[in-house]
Amino acid sequence: MSITYNKESFTRADFPDDRTYEAACLLQKLENTPPPSYPDPFRVRTINTCRFILEDDCLAAKYETPKRGFRYKQAVEDHFELPCTLEVWDSKDSDNNLLPNEILTQVGKHDPALALKIWLWMLDTFMPYLHIETGEYILLIEAVLEDMESFLPQEVNDLIVRELEHNSELLDMISDASVIQHVQYDYIIYYSSTIEKCDNACRIINAYLDNTPEIKVCRRMFFDLVSRFCDFESKEAMQKFETEIWYKVGTHPYWNSAEGQSLRVYINDYIADYYMEYDQGI
Repeated sequence: MSITYNKESFTRADFPDDRTYEAACLLQKLENTPPPSYPDPFRVRTINTCRFILEDDCLAAKYETPKRGFRYKQAVEDHFELPCTLEVWDSKDSDNNLLPNEILTQVGKHDPALALKIWLWMLDTFMPYLHIETGEYILLIEAVLEDMESFLPQEVNDLIVRELEHNSELLDMISDASVIQHVQYDYIIYYSSTIEKCDNACRIINAYLDNTPEIKVCRRMFFDLVSRFCDFESKEAMQKFETEIWYKVGTHPYWNSAEGQSLRVYINDYIADYYMEYDQGI
């Protein structure tokens, strides 16, 4: 609900909570201060954030804060019956907030399906407002994908991979060209293959290539990916990668570009080197 108040003269009593009052005070201060002579994106973003809190009727605005991003923990607690108490590990954190990946880790230990449901809900609720909080992609998607390897329960990982089989909107979100340089895809692709979801791995790679990532970033992603299949105890993993993933994504138009052709040679050489070292027992 948008907040109606006298913008020239107001007190805390004019607002429903400290969050909106803080936004009004900060907005008044910034709007009454002459802007600097140089571009100041932080000032512009802060003004937009405060206006978003005070003027927008969407659900995300209810959980936005002037300086600390979205209050994910409060939002989840307000909209879901949780199987556990969400614990803030840093007791000195006066904001009492948790990041999406931290919420999924805690909930996922008790109810993996609910953890996935919560993640999809957070994406639907907060992702449309990336223009307000430009770093939220990293929190909502990148941090979750990165935590798949070390922190998220395996059951949650399985559900995320299977969700990507039919949820094209989620696939588009994780391969958004505007932020693609931030995300490490190699683990979710590799993990898909370990649970016999190679077709899904191919879908993720193709979506990634649809956005024509920078060659340096793309090269690194494929290097990290292929490295995961370099098992010197058995060729099976690499053979599986070649036949069920690498050859199948080879029809993507990206490989017809000069950068794609260069990368294909690089990866083929890397695979050939692996086989040579394996056969030599290095």
